[in-house]
Amino acid sequence: MKRALAAAALVGAMLSLQLTTAGATTPNPCPTPAVASASRVTCPTAQVDPNQAAYELLKARLGGDVARALGAAQQLTATLNQFAAIEGILTADVAREEALIADLEAQIARL
Repeated sequence: MKRALAAAALVGAMLSLQLTTAGATTPNPCPTPAVASASRVTCPTAQVDPNQAAYELLKARLGGDVARALGAAQQLTATLNQFAAIEGILTADVAREEALIADLEAQIARL
């Protein structure tokens, strides 16, 4: 009976330790005094990134650069499509001329 009681006490102690560590919270960056006092509490201001202006400029520039790149890609696609159409026309012309040459060679062979 004493062993069971000791084991239960040990399990209870372990559980209470786990419960107290599980309730951790993030510390408040601006402490508030527990008791009213005459001293004034000042909170630190949020740090401003000195590179923020450069980041904003870079974002704006990248936006413009991406827009220009997209426009250039669209122009390139249109040009490639035009060249593909021209290639198709020229391929058909070459095929017609080759057929004409073959016909002329056949006529020459018959003479």
